[in-house]
Amino acid sequence: MLIEFNALLLVAEVLLLFFLPGILLALALFKKSGLDTVEKIFTGCAFGWVGAAIIPFLLFLFLGIPYSTEIAWLSIALFYIFSIALFVKEKAYEGWTLPAFVPTPRMVATAVLVVLILLNFWIRLQTVSPIFYELDPYFYTFGATQLITLGEMPLDDETGWYPEARSSHRAAPLLIYMEAMWYSVYTGGGEYNNYLLSIITSVYPPLAAALAVFFLYLFVRSQYGREAGLVAGGMAGFTSIFLTKTLGGEMEVQPYGFFAIAFFLAMYAWAMKERSRRFAVLAGIAYAAIVLGSSSQIVALVALLIFLPLQGLLLLFTRDNKDVFEFIRLNAIIIFIGPLLSEVLKNLFVWQNPDIPATSLGLIGVLAFVGVLYYLKERISDAETLTYALGGLIVLGGLLVLFTPLGEPVRSIVQGGLGVATYSTALQRTIAEQGVSGAVLEGQLGFLGSIPKNIPAGPFTIPQAIPELIFTPFSIITNVLLGFSISLLNGLFNSNVLYESKNPNMLFIFIVLFLAALLYRLYQTARLKETHLILFFLVALFPASIIGILKAKFTIFTGFLMAAAAGVVVGEAQLLFAEYRKKKSLAPSYQWAPLLVALLLVVAQYNSFILPHALLTNSVLPRFQDDPLATQPRFAYLCEQIQMRGGYDQQICQVAADPVGYASQGTNFQYDSRLCALSIVADPNRLLNPPGITEEESWATSFRCQRINDYWIESMEWIATNTESDARITSWWDYGHWTNLFGQRNTVLRNEHLSLPMIGEVAHGYISGTPAELAAFMRAHDSKYALFDQEILFSGGQQFFGGKYGALNYLACARNNRTSVQQTTGISECEREYLWELIYVPTSPTPEQACTVFEGGPAGTIGYYAVEGQAVPVYCIVDQTLADGTPVKISYYLGHQDADGSLLINRGLLTPYGSGNGLEIYTVFYTHDLLWIQNGTTVGGYDDRKGKFYDSNLYRAFVLEELPGFELVFKSRGDEVKIFKLKE
Repeated sequence: MLIEFNALLLVAEVLLLFFLPGILLALALFKKSGLDTVEKIFTGCAFGWVGAAIIPFLLFLFLGIPYSTEIAWLSIALFYIFSIALFVKEKAYEGWTLPAFVPTPRMVATAVLVVLILLNFWIRLQTVSPIFYELDPYFYTFGATQLITLGEMPLDDETGWYPEARSSHRAAPLLIYMEAMWYSVYTGGGEYNNYLLSIITSVYPPLAAALAVFFLYLFVRSQYGREAGLVAGGMAGFTSIFLTKTLGGEMEVQPYGFFAIAFFLAMYAWAMKERSRRFAVLAGIAYAAIVLGSSSQIVALVALLIFLPLQGLLLLFTRDNKDVFEFIRLNAIIIFIGPLLSEVLKNLFVWQNPDIPATSLGLIGVLAFVGVLYYLKERISDAETLTYALGGLIVLGGLLVLFTPLGEPVRSIVQGGLGVATYSTALQRTIAEQGVSGAVLEGQLGFLGSIPKNIPAGPFTIPQAIPELIFTPFSIITNVLLGFSISLLNGLFNSNVLYESKNPNMLFIFIVLFLAALLYRLYQTARLKETHLILFFLVALFPASIIGILKAKFTIFTGFLMAAAAGVVVGEAQLLFAEYRKKKSLAPSYQWAPLLVALLLVVAQYNSFILPHALLTNSVLPRFQDDPLATQPRFAYLCEQIQMRGGYDQQICQVAADPVGYASQGTNFQYDSRLCALSIVADPNRLLNPPGITEEESWATSFRCQRINDYWIESMEWIATNTESDARITSWWDYGHWTNLFGQRNTVLRNEHLSLPMIGEVAHGYISGTPAELAAFMRAHDSKYALFDQEILFSGGQQFFGGKYGALNYLACARNNRTSVQQTTGISECEREYLWELIYVPTSPTPEQACTVFEGGPAGTIGYYAVEGQAVPVYCIVDQTLADGTPVKISYYLGHQDADGSLLINRGLLTPYGSGNGLEIYTVFYTHDLLWIQNGTTVGGYDDRKGKFYDSNLYRAFVLEELPGFELVFKSRGDEVKIFKLKE
C-alpha cells in the first residue's frame, strides 16, 4: 500500500490550527512589551503548540475523557475562542502600522532572524520519513498510537517488561498528545496507519528546532540586543550535533526538550527584565512544557536552584528591598505554575500519585532563603550587622544542605546531575553515547569546537603555530578550572566524575571570554547598582554544558547552550564598546559592525559542517518515496540511457513504466534507498557511472534517503501479519520499540531499560544459557518467539563476528557475577571464555613458521593462538579444497597425527577477520554443513568446535539455524534476521 503524505500540507494545518491562535494570544498578552511584532508572532507559535495540546491532556486527567478526533477539534476550538476573546479584549489590533522599509540594523537583524528560523526548519524537513533509522523516537510515536486507537495511554499496557516492571508510554504527555492531534487533523479521523502516524510525527523536530533557535535568540536578546541574539540562535541551529539530532525523523523527546528549555529561558529572562507577571506566568507554563513534554527538566531546575540564592544576594546589596520582594513574587509565580504544579500533574498522570516532588521542595527552599534575605534587610539597617547575619545564614544554610535531611532535595538533585557523567550500571558501559566525550569536539560542535589549524589568508597561509599560540592559554585555563570544579563537586557530594583534558578549541576561548565578561558585568552591577541577569546566563548555560564536555550523550547540550554563551560574549563586547564610545564622547559610528560580526560567526558555523548546505541545495528535488509519479520522467530517461548502452536495469525500467504501481508493492519498495538517491541526484547518470556524485550529493542522499534497513521492515511486517495478536517477541532490547510500532506486537525487552535483571537474563539466555533456560525465561515472560539478528553477532553483514556481541557478552557475564560495572567491557576472563576462536597467521612466514600436513606434502604456515600476550602454535594452515571443490584455507592440528603420520584436520571454516603487524587474522566457523570428507563420506565440522561461544544459543540459532525446543519460522530474504518459535 502506498503511503501518501504531504509535509507542507501538514505544516499549513499546524500553522492554521495550532500556531495562529497562539499568535493572536501573544499579540494580546505582549501588546505593551518590549518584543517587536515578529518576536511576538514566533512566541505565539509556542503558545499555540503547548496550549492546544494541554487541553485534551487535562480533560483526560481530571474528567477521564478519552482522546478522540472530536476531542482534538474541541480543544482547538476552545483554544481559538480563548485567544480571540483575549485578542479583542486587549484591543491588540490597535496601533498596527506598516514599518518603514529603511535598511536599519534593527530591520536587517529582524529579517536575518526570520531567514534563520525558516532555514533551520527547511533543511531539517528534507529528511522526514516514517522509517528513519533511529530507535528511541518510536517509543513516543507508539504513545500516540495508543491515544488514537485506545483513547488513552494505559497505566500498564504490558507491551514490554512483562511481568517484572510496569510498562507505560506516559513519559511525555504534551508531546504525545500533540502528535496524536496532528494525526487527527491531518487524516480527519481516518483509519489508523502506523506508517502514516510515523511520518506525521517525523515533521515535529524541524519545527521544534526552528522555535528553539528563535527562543535562544530571544533569551540572549533580552539583555544584549538583536545582534547578540542572532549569534546565539544562528550558531546553535547549525551546530553539527544539534542539527543531526533534530532532523525530520528524530522525533524523540530531545527536540521538544530543546524547544521547551529555550522557551523557558527566554520567558524567564523577559519576566525578570520587565518585572512582568504575564511573562512570569508564561515562564511557568514553559517550565511545565519541559516537565510534561520532555526529560530535560534538570537543566532548568539546576539553573533555578543556583540562580535564586545568588541573585537574591546580589539584589540585597545592589537594589532596594522592593526589588527583592518583586523578585520573590515573580519567582513564586513561576515555581508554582512550573515546577510545583506541572510535576504534580505529571506524577498524577504517570503514577497516580499527587505528592509534591522533592525537586519542588528544593526550589521552595531556596526561594525561602531569598525571603529570609528580604526579612533581614527589612529588620537590620546597619550594613555591618547585616553582613555578619548574612554570613552566618550562608554558613548555616550550607551545613543544612550538606549534612542534614533538610538538604536532601538539593543534594539528590546535584548528585543526580553529576550521576549522568558516571557509570552506575553495567548496561551503561555497553551504550556508545554513554562514553566519555572525546578530546576533540570539532566533529560535534563545528566551528564552535574548532581546533587550531592552518587558516587561509588570501594568497598566504598563517602558520599553525600562531593559532595554537592563541588557543593554548585559553585551553589551559579552562581545563584547570573544569578539573578543579569537578574535583570540588566530587568531594562535596561524594560523586566519582572523571574529567579528561580536552585539546585546544574555539569553545574554550568562548568560555574564558564569558567568564571574563561575567566578572566585569558583576563589577559594573555592583558599581552602578543595576539589575542584570548575567548570573542567570551563567547557571543556565554552564552546568549542562560541562556535563556535555564530560560525556558524549550530552555534548548536544554543550553545543546548543554554548552558542548562547558566544552570544553573551558578543553582547558584552558590544556594551563595552558602547561604554568606551560614551566615555570618550565619540559620535555614534560602526552601527552595522555588531550585525556584521554576528553574521560572520553564524556563517562560520554554517560552513563548518557540509550537511546544512547539502540539504538546502538538494531540497529542490523531490524524493521518489514522496511523489513517485513526479520522478517518472527521470527514471524513463535513465532506463532509455541504460538500454542505449546495451544494458538493462529491471528496477529502474519497472519504475519508469509504473512508478506508483512499483511503490505500492510495499514499504521497502516505496522507500527503496537506491530509488531515493537516483531521484535526488542532479545528474543520476553520475550515480550509476564514474566519476560518481559530489561530496555534497553524497551527504544529501545519505540523510534524505536514510532509513531502517529492508530486512528490519520485512521482519517487523512479518511479525505483524504472521504472529498471534497477543504475541510477545523476545529479542535484544534495541528492537523493542520497532516491535511495538512496526510489528504491532508486544516485546519482552525495550529500549528504555526498565528492568536491568530482564536485560541480563536475555543476554544470559542468548550467550551463556542453555536452550532450556532460554525457553523457561520466555515462558515466564509470556513469549513464544525469539528473534536473532546479524547485528548482535556480526560486523560487516555476515562476514565476521563482532557487532553488538560484546555488549551481550559483557552483560551476560555481569548477570552471572563474573564482571561488574567497575570493569570495562572485554577484559574479564568470563568474556574471553565466550569469544570465538581466533587464529593468527604470519603473512611472510620465516622458515621456522613453515609446516606440512604430511611428509612431502604442500607447505603450510603455522597458525597461532594469542594466550595472555604470548603466541602459542596450534595449527598448520594450508590451501586446499572442500568436498564441494571450494578453495579455502584449512587448519590441521600441530602435534596430532593419524596412523599414517599425517596431521589431523580441524573441520572449521577459516574466515578472514583482519590483518596487521605482519599477521592475517582468521575466525573459525563450525557448522553441520557436509563439507568435509571422512572415511569416504562427507561430514559436518561442528563436533570439532572449541570454546563456549559455539554452544551459545545465539550461535546455534543464527549460524546453525537449529535450536533444541524451537522451530525456525522466519528468515529475512538475506538471512539477516531469523525468528524461532517455541515448540508446544
